[in-house]
Amino acid sequence: MYLYRVLQDYLTDRFLVYDTQEGAKKKRITSGAAQGSVLGADLWNINYDGILRIEMPEGVFLVGYADDIVAVIRARTLELLQLKLNQTMRRVIRWMESRSLSLATQKTEIVLLTRKRIDRVIPMRVDEHTIMTSNAIRYLGVMLDGKLSFWTHIRTVADKAAGVVGKLSRLMANIGGPSPAKRRLLIRTTEAIMLYGAEVWAEALRFHSYRDKLGAVQRRGALRICSAYRTVSGPAVQVVAGAIPIDLLAEERRRIYLRKEEEAPRRVKKEERETTMEKWQNRWNTESRGRWTARLIRVLKDWTERKHGETNYYLTQFLTGHGYFRSFLVKIGKSQSRQCVYCGAEEEDAYHAFFECSHWEHQRQNLVRDVGDFEPETIIVKMISKKETWDAVNGYVISVLKVKERDREWEGDGR
Repeated sequence: MYLYRVLQDYLTDRFLVYDTQEGAKKKRITSGAAQGSVLGADLWNINYDGILRIEMPEGVFLVGYADDIVAVIRARTLELLQLKLNQTMRRVIRWMESRSLSLATQKTEIVLLTRKRIDRVIPMRVDEHTIMTSNAIRYLGVMLDGKLSFWTHIRTVADKAAGVVGKLSRLMANIGGPSPAKRRLLIRTTEAIMLYGAEVWAEALRFHSYRDKLGAVQRRGALRICSAYRTVSGPAVQVVAGAIPIDLLAEERRRIYLRKEEEAPRRVKKEERETTMEKWQNRWNTESRGRWTARLIRVLKDWTERKHGETNYYLTQFLTGHGYFRSFLVKIGKSQSRQCVYCGAEEEDAYHAFFECSHWEHQRQNLVRDVGDFEPETIIVKMISKKETWDAVNGYVISVLKVKERDREWEGDGR
């Protein structure tokens, strides 16, 4: 009784202040939920909990979140489904009317969940209204389609995230603009969009087309993080940008969810992240694309967890092999010859430019004097181990590529 009086006092002297042409006016509130209050949500739950306890027809149960109610109805035929739907709606409406609440039946949405080859868009009677069923409905931010394939949801979030990537890309020029760390933070917003509700739909990513839909968006974001050429493959740019493949992140979220009853959630997250990194590493080891990048960046965990060093427009060319290199320019139709214009070697790729070309021998020897052996298989290990080495290699790469950039501009001008 004491608690009842406390709540009664809590709900007294409530006023709504609103503006009119005559000025501000105030009206006493004697009904409705105490929105915005500390107790408002709890009081609503106490009042609304009864609807979930209504006795339902066989094969029917209700799921509620806040004021959203879903009725899950199992039936073998459409006729039986319509009967159970009517029974369910009558009981729900009766309960709500007894508490001075109303149900907007015309706003009710229905989706048929079945793998049978039937027409999923049909008319159904709801109270006095006829409602057409939908191919998919949104519930708590997740699109539920008739086959529970989650393709509609994945396509929807991918398109939404792609729009965000497009807007953010305008802020991220290859040279200048936000730092890689800030770019990474901005792009993470698109990953959050795509991963919403992954605990429910992650298993759907066993299909290549589903993974590719999300992966294509993530690739665009990763290109902006590290200022890479748009020709760089998805696997390679994910590695350079330190972006764990989106499908592996979705699977990780699902695994964490399945272990939600365990104690020490931090330990669970740490263990599942280690599992994710192992999966990514195994995938990278067998990937056929981005092999120059794989020659440089071998251990993903060491690369992504490094304590210093950021990529940039020039360093990314070194890491991907896509840039001011004749062999690459031939592939994209920007040059007629693969031959090195500096030393005459038959083919100029990233390896030749940075590790072999005699034209850059002086700069290379200065680098070797500072960092020791300079080889593709070991240089990244040295760079992430010591900041001075990272800076030295970065400086060497920039000096070489800026000259090549200038010479290419002259060549384009016919000089």
